[in-house]
Amino acid sequence: LEGIYVIKRFERETGDIDVILGGTGGAIRPTPSPDGKYLAYIKREDFDSELYLYDLESGEETRLYTELDRDMQETWAIHGVYPTMDWTPDGKHMIFWAGGKIMKLNVAEKSANIIPFSVETTKKVQQALRFETNLDQDNFKVKMLRMVQVAPNGKQVTYEALGHLYQRGLPSGEPERLTDRDGAWELYPTYSRDGKKLAYVTWDDQKQGQIIVRDVASGREQVLDTGMGKFVEPVFAPDGKSLVYRKI
Repeated sequence: LEGIYVIKRFERETGDIDVILGGTGGAIRPTPSPDGKYLAYIKREDFDSELYLYDLESGEETRLYTELDRDMQETWAIHGVYPTMDWTPDGKHMIFWAGGKIMKLNVAEKSANIIPFSVETTKKVQQALRFETNLDQDNFKVKMLRMVQVAPNGKQVTYEALGHLYQRGLPSGEPERLTDRDGAWELYPTYSRDGKKLAYVTWDDQKQGQIIVRDVASGREQVLDTGMGKFVEPVFAPDGKSLVYRKI
């Protein structure tokens, strides 16, 4: 994890801004000590978020606590990447949240204790809102179309729904199955630039997948000699003579 968050220092007299902490693991939640000599902050070590102490004069970094909850550097952290922490007025302890508890850390000894905390409250629990849904229906309307591809001439669209490919004429044609294949999913349709060919991939849990090129006019299909595997995102070359795809 590198380059997502850094800690910067703003020099109020000159207006200069310098990065003082960052790099691998990021640097978040800068919290200066009361005497201004140290900066507590959080960084990532492998998959763990850990509390560090930074000496603002010497640049020395000291690990203080290793059992923080995972920070939110990779996510949309609208409420911050980790809950706020603070020093006690004498600068000897830090107060922070970890493991669902409020912790008090002795900075010199690097030892932490739980600060007991409880709340007496009354909550009203509403009855859950439920709707009856019939899951055993032979026919129903599909509400999600995936991998939608419009033919180059704009007269037809191909898409995946419920594991199969469908086509419909534009603007108001009726959807029809592209094939009568059963037992395998059909995915990732893509047209050649001239609209004469349509490529797609299949997937079967037992037989794995294949890449198929279909002649749009005749419906004839050719299975490409790629061997069995899991293929995604085929794309025709501009001249339509070759196909690029990913095997995962």
